[in-house]
Amino acid sequence: FRPEELKVRVQDRMVTIEGKHEERQDEHGYISRQFSRRYVVPKGIKMDNVTSRISNDGVLTVTAPKINAIEPPKDMEVEIQREVSK
Repeated sequence: FRPEELKVRVQDRMVTIEGKHEERQDEHGYISRQFSRRYVVPKGIKMDNVTSRISNDGVLTVTAPKINAIEPPKDMEVEIQREVSK
């Protein structure tokens, strides 16, 4: 499939990859091909930053960054308050 024949879509936690060749003639007659693949994306992935690229040899790669882990607590000093006894 050529890049213009492919679509990558993101919906909810799914990435859908579709490809479609328009009908064309070969030595046996007319042929058209299409496919659709859906992948569930694991939690912890930034769905709004999904990217795709196709290499010169036709390999499609879809990537998405992980959401940053919770920052570890900062090292800070806690003030000790004195109780006044009555």
